[in-house]
Amino acid sequence: MDYSGKVKVMKKTLAALFAILCVAGGMRTAATTNANTKNSGIVITASAADTEVITEGKNASKYTYKYADATIYSTAIQALTIPVEELKAKTTGSWEDKETNKIYKTDSKWTDSKTGNSYSIYKITIKENKGSKPTVSTEYRIGLATLKPTTIDFKLTDDIAYPVDEKEVKAYLSEKNKDFTGISSKKATIIGPSALASSYVKTVDFTGFDFIGDSALKDCKYITEVTIPKEIKYIGTGAFENSGLKKLYVNNEMPVVPEKFCSGTNLTEIKFAHPDYIRTIGKEAFKSTPLSDAVVTNADYKGDANYEFVEIGDSAFENCANIKTLAFPANVITLGKSTFKNNTALTTLKFGENLIAADNSCFYGCTSLNSITWNNVLETLAGSCFTGCTSLKTVSGMPTTLMDWVPEDETLGWGVGDGVFSGCTSLEHVILPSSLKRIPGSMFEGDVKLKSVQFGDAKKEIDSKLTVASGDNIVKIKKNAFANCELLQKVDFGKTTYIEEKAFLNCKGMTSFNVGECSVVGTSALEGCSALKEITLLSDQYGGTAPNVKSPKDPNKTNSSEGYVFKGCTSAKKITIKTDDKVKLSSGMFQNCTSLTDIGGDLSKIEIIGKDCFSGCTALTHLNMPILKIIESSAFANCTALKQITDDPTLPIKATDYGDKAFQNCSELKFTLTGDISTIGASAFQNSGVTSLSLNGMVGGTVVIGNSAFADCANLKSAVINSQDAKKFSVGTGVFANCPILEKASYDGPLVTASMFKNCPKLNDIKLLADVINANAFEGCSSIQSLINKNDGTLLIAKEIDGAAFKGCSALINSSADANTIFKGSQQYSGCAALKSANVSTLTSGMFENCTSLNSVKTNNVTSVPAGAFQNCTSLDTFVFTNIESIGASAFANTGFKSIELPANVASIGNNAFLNCAKATSATIANKNATITGRAFGYNANKQIPNFIISGIAGSTAETYAKNNKLNFMDETGKLTANEVTTTTKATTTKATTTTTKATTKATTTTTKATTKASSTTTKAGTTTTTAKVEGILGDTNGDGTVDVSDAVLIMQSLSNPSKFGTQGTDDHHITEAGKNRGDVENRGNGLTNMDALAIQKYKLELIKSLPESVQK
Repeated sequence: MDYSGKVKVMKKTLAALFAILCVAGGMRTAATTNANTKNSGIVITASAADTEVITEGKNASKYTYKYADATIYSTAIQALTIPVEELKAKTTGSWEDKETNKIYKTDSKWTDSKTGNSYSIYKITIKENKGSKPTVSTEYRIGLATLKPTTIDFKLTDDIAYPVDEKEVKAYLSEKNKDFTGISSKKATIIGPSALASSYVKTVDFTGFDFIGDSALKDCKYITEVTIPKEIKYIGTGAFENSGLKKLYVNNEMPVVPEKFCSGTNLTEIKFAHPDYIRTIGKEAFKSTPLSDAVVTNADYKGDANYEFVEIGDSAFENCANIKTLAFPANVITLGKSTFKNNTALTTLKFGENLIAADNSCFYGCTSLNSITWNNVLETLAGSCFTGCTSLKTVSGMPTTLMDWVPEDETLGWGVGDGVFSGCTSLEHVILPSSLKRIPGSMFEGDVKLKSVQFGDAKKEIDSKLTVASGDNIVKIKKNAFANCELLQKVDFGKTTYIEEKAFLNCKGMTSFNVGECSVVGTSALEGCSALKEITLLSDQYGGTAPNVKSPKDPNKTNSSEGYVFKGCTSAKKITIKTDDKVKLSSGMFQNCTSLTDIGGDLSKIEIIGKDCFSGCTALTHLNMPILKIIESSAFANCTALKQITDDPTLPIKATDYGDKAFQNCSELKFTLTGDISTIGASAFQNSGVTSLSLNGMVGGTVVIGNSAFADCANLKSAVINSQDAKKFSVGTGVFANCPILEKASYDGPLVTASMFKNCPKLNDIKLLADVINANAFEGCSSIQSLINKNDGTLLIAKEIDGAAFKGCSALINSSADANTIFKGSQQYSGCAALKSANVSTLTSGMFENCTSLNSVKTNNVTSVPAGAFQNCTSLDTFVFTNIESIGASAFANTGFKSIELPANVASIGNNAFLNCAKATSATIANKNATITGRAFGYNANKQIPNFIISGIAGSTAETYAKNNKLNFMDETGKLTANEVTTTTKATTTKATTTTTKATTKATTTTTKATTKASSTTTKAGTTTTTAKVEGILGDTNGDGTVDVSDAVLIMQSLSNPSKFGTQGTDDHHITEAGKNRGDVENRGNGLTNMDALAIQKYKLELIKSLPESVQK
């Protein structure tokens, strides 16, 4: 409360009382706004004239200390700096006595060497709170600044010794303080602010002290009992706060109990020698103490004509959990904010005969309160006064002096505030005074058992059988007034013309509702009233506030959040509204009215549907709104039964603007979409029944289509967006994704956005102007063969193709790319099983994976084959590695390679690079230092390919790889190292034979030695060397169309085991005469020898440039 304002004329009935108050205290009380509302403060008013004078109490003449009344006088205790130590030279903050030229250090306190206590010189200034003389007294005294913390018993000591010569101290004070006239005593007569705070003191003898400063004994946990002698003139704020105090005897004059006086203590007993002097109990004076009474309700407190009128300050007794009964005497006139908040043991409350105001949250959370006795003069119950009083069951007998809230300003006023009985979860029946014309905001919010609210005078009795809230006196119901009153069944306020927002929010049990024709029905006024079956609510405005209030809320603004009047009325089948002159239905008006089938009122003139208006109306089948122009976000979302929004279902929808999710999940609404469109929001028609769309232009020059605008449309067959002249396209992702029967699409935009046609399996006719294809644009379009340029009908060639753009397009035969196309991301053509050839300037990870028909790739100076680029391309049996420097993991896994020939430029080969290349029996690695990772070659799954040969330079990483993976290795000299695990058998010749593995068969030749020198035996056709005409490629011994290490292997096999691999051999893949002729490549014409095998090896390792090799003998 604010005690410094004016007193205003308001009530004649209290004229006599307030005249006394004005004479006795000249007071005005006010309170600030509570958390939920602006009309929760109180202003006490009187019939006396306005005055700025604060007058003395009726007992002022009895005071022995004239400044005792803190209502009128304020006291300040200030520690001063003085000289405390003589110095040899000046320092910062030092002081020089001009007469003695001595230099002193200055400080605000000094320590007494005897006691260990610190002392200060204090200046005491007393001012008049209101009056012509602001300062009425000044004096200087010695005081205790800090008690030695380990002191247990404390009392006044002998004279205090100054830290330096007394003359120097007084000289300093005279120089610094013009009003200094001397120090009254050498004894300490002041206990300074926080002087004993947090010490171990258990007993304090205040004899000899006059002033006790702020927080003097704060947090003194070991002090339990204190007697304040009558000589004490002043006690500051929080003197005993959070101490261990249990008993307190106040023998001095205390018209005002200081703020936080005993807050947080263990106080159970307090006695005042002069209780009749008390005018004010200060803010938080006894907060959180175990007191069982409120001082003024103590049995010893008479409160008769000899006592002062009393104001109890904010939170004075908050959290006092032992107070059970409050019966205020006649002299208590006002209660401050939260005065008795959370007095959880309080059961009975009786307003004193002159108590006129209880401020904000005064009895908040008094969970045991079950009985209230009112007086006949009460004028103010401020906001949340009885909030959370969960034991209250009935309220009646309230005086008609309680009126509608009258604000003085934004935070102050008088009358009945908001939320007075909110959260009273046991409250069932209430009789409010008939003097009220408005039901305050949140008045009964959360009163889940409320059954009836009636109006009358103090004599009207409760009828426990009633289940209605009614009153012809009520013209306005404020916001949240009955919110969450779940048991309230009937509402009948026939004269009400204004209902504020959420007034009946979640009144789930309400089955009957009647009010007058309104000017305004606020946002969510009936939201969640799920038992109402038929509603008639006529109003000029649905949602928002009246236009004449401060900061009005207008439901007619774009995408306004004001509306939602009938949201969640799930049983209402028919709702009748006033539609005169309306062009817009407010946002969320009927949202989630799941039983709604009929709107009473003419909707044919409606042009704008606010956001969420019919969202979730799952039973609604028919509306007639033929001239719609703007449909805001989610306006018809999830209207799953809606079949038509015009009386003629064949008419297309021709609005120009569709917000996000406007018709999302309207799967039964079969319609075509045509015309000039300004905006189509994200998911605007997702999963709707749209069958075709033909947009011939965009209003404003900008094409705006949001993400997933037409996604999941099961009936959409054709989509045409013709807007070549648009200045700007702003098109989201997934616009037509998952449209299962979409066959034809024509689109003028400059790019196909991400996932635009993803998973449209029937799409086979697509015409575009776009030359940029974003990620996943056509993923899963399994019928697309080619993209067509809309301008000239030719195949479309894109400038850019992003990741997975054609992934899963199993019918695609044209890649829409050339050597200039830029690729971003990965897997552009993954799963394009019909694609046979490609011409690209970049390879990406997984770019052609699972392209099982791909057999020709032109790579245009590509230097890297990323991971999985050709994985599972089973028809790919050749690749030009001329410029390739690195091959990523699984890059050629499961391809059709018969031999793997990697030139010297290939420096890096990733794990599983050629895994499962089942047709390949060898791999040549020309780069001596190539990095080979994991199982790059020679494996099907996790098993070695039998007889697989790694060919490379001796001492190379290829040889190391072969050894580590137990694969055969052939070096550039033709030396073959058999690293395979073999079975030893008896040799069939007199000489050891070389261990070899045929590249083209499963057979394995065994030997007596793991490593042996190649045989030099040469087989000749005759004694005369004859060179036969070559049929095929020179060096292609096995006739597979390529020259590789398998040809060298077959030469060596035919020489070492002619019965199996010779021209008449038993193996299916034995050498032929033509093969022998093609294999004669070293000094051609001298017949087939091991040197021919070596020549082929040198050729593959790029040690010679061509075949045949001519060797000078």
